[in-house]
Amino acid sequence: MLRLGKLIKDKDIVIPLNEIEPDPWPYETRRELCFSRFPTLGHYTIPEHITHQISKSSLLVGHAIDDLADILGNLHEVLWYFEKAYVNAVL
Repeated sequence: MLRLGKLIKDKDIVIPLNEIEPDPWPYETRRELCFSRFPTLGHYTIPEHITHQISKSSLLVGHAIDDLADILGNLHEVLWYFEKAYVNAVL
């Protein structure tokens, strides 16, 4: 995040966004990286709806590694746009 903060300070121009997009970072690669760093994370449950009667709500199952892999991909794109000075795309 420090690297991203430095990029924000250094960018004083805004270049119009065009058709250029970051190279895709394969999901499986990101997932393997997250799992290697957080091997104890796994499935979790959350209620489908927040209600006063918790027992009335169905449960959904998520996976922490999948969530982290998605977040990592999003941050990878944000950093790419900052490095290329496509500040409009990040905002």
